[in-house]
Amino acid sequence: VQAILYASDPYAIGGATYLIERGIRIGADIALAGFNNEFAVSTYPFPISSAAQNTKEICRHIVSGFFSGKPLSVKVASRVFLRGR
Repeated sequence: VQAILYASDPYAIGGATYLIERGIRIGADIALAGFNNEFAVSTYPFPISSAAQNTKEICRHIVSGFFSGKPLSVKVASRVFLRGR
């Protein structure tokens, strides 16, 4: 296994703790990534990459779609923050 992608940054931090306790080096032996680019992962002492979603834009589409009564499918850009190596 070269990398693990977690559904959220808190899960990635928990996974990192588990791996570190077993002697696995984050950023050297394995790459980790989470989702939402939360402050905790951006300041974590080991490199955990993350993707940030544009929550404000997503909410705007949800609300406008809800009130229009029409099916809605939109693409919303996200940002990727690569950390390590």
